[in-house]
Amino acid sequence: MEIEYIRLPVVKKIEVLGYRLFKGDWRYEFKKGLNLFVGGNRLGKTTTVYILLYGLIGISRTERTFFTNRVPPQKQSKDVSPSVRLQFDIGDNSIEIERDLSNSNIIYLSINGTHYPKDTPDIEDVYLKEVVRLSGISSIDDYRDLLAKFLIREEEGTSLLWDANSQIKILRLLFNYGKYASEIEELTKNNSQKVRQFLEGLFSKGDKKDRIKATEYLIKYQDLDALRFYVDWMKEKKEFSRSLFDSSPLRSLRIRKAIPLLMELLALSYEEDFKQPDTFDRLDRLVLDSLTVIAFESDENYLEVKKSIEFFIDKYLSVYQNVNWLYAFLDQLEQKYYINKSEQFEIGEVVQKLEEIHF
Repeated sequence: MEIEYIRLPVVKKIEVLGYRLFKGDWRYEFKKGLNLFVGGNRLGKTTTVYILLYGLIGISRTERTFFTNRVPPQKQSKDVSPSVRLQFDIGDNSIEIERDLSNSNIIYLSINGTHYPKDTPDIEDVYLKEVVRLSGISSIDDYRDLLAKFLIREEEGTSLLWDANSQIKILRLLFNYGKYASEIEELTKNNSQKVRQFLEGLFSKGDKKDRIKATEYLIKYQDLDALRFYVDWMKEKKEFSRSLFDSSPLRSLRIRKAIPLLMELLALSYEEDFKQPDTFDRLDRLVLDSLTVIAFESDENYLEVKKSIEFFIDKYLSVYQNVNWLYAFLDQLEQKYYINKSEQFEIGEVVQKLEEIHF
C-alpha cells in the first residue's frame, strides 16, 4: 500500500509593502529550521504572524478590515494599497502569491510558473483548491487548522493546549494522512452516533470556524439548530462562491421544518448587496434544488413547498427583479412531482395532471 503524506507549506520569502503599521517596506528570507520573531510589545510580531497566515489562506469577508483597523487613522494612506507577497513550496511545487491587505483580493498568483491574472474568475477558489490538492489534505478547513494551530504560532498560541476538540482534530489529521474531513464525511454517511455526538460538541463549544464546519455535517443529520446557524452565517457573510455551491449540505435536507429557513436563504439571494456568481452556481439555484428534494419526500412536503414559493412571489414580486421566474419553477416542480408520483397513479391520471400544467 502506498503511503500518502501531508505536504505543508515551506515559506521561503515574505515581502510586506505599503503597510503603515511598520516604519517602512520590509522583506525577509526564511532560514531552514525554526524562525523566531523576537521583540517588545507593539512592534508587530503578532501582526506578522497574522500576515503570514493571511497570505497563505486568506481571510473571511467579515474580517477583511482587520489589517486596516490595526493602523491608526492618521497613518493610513488613501493612495497606496498595502500588500503581502509570499514565496513558498508545497512539496516540489513552487507558489508565489500577493494579496491586498485592505480587501483580501489576490493581486498576483503563480503556481509552478503558471501565472493567473488577478481578474481570473474565482481566483481565490482556484488557489485554495490547488493548495488542497498539492498538500494532500481533504479540505481547506483542515489545512487552515494545521497552519493556524500547529505550524505557525503566535506569542500566546496556547489554544491548542487547552482545546480538546482541536487536539483530536490535529492528531487525526497528522496520523490519518490529512483525510480527517473525508473520514468524518464517511462516518456521517453511515449515520454514526459517535461522530454526531462529536460534531454536536464541536458545534456547541468550538470557535466560529469549527462551528461552521460542524454545521455542514450536522445539517446532513437534519439538525435544525445547525441549519439556523448556517442561515445566520450566510446573512452575515453576504457572499456565496462556487466552492460553497459544490460542497453545500443543503441538498441533503429532507424534513418539512427546514422549509422556512431555506426560504430565508432564498430571500437573501435576491438582496442587492449579496455577492454570488453570475453563473449556474448560485445560492437561489441551490435553495430551489434543496426545496425540490424536500418536496418529493411526501405530499405534505410538496404542498408546503408550493405554498411557501407562492407566498414568496406575492411578497417580493414588486421588490426584487426576476422573482417572476419562480412561476416557471412552480410549473416545473409540479410537472416533476406528478412524474415522480406516476407509479402510484393510473397513466390517464398522470396525463391529465400534466395537461393541466401551464408551460
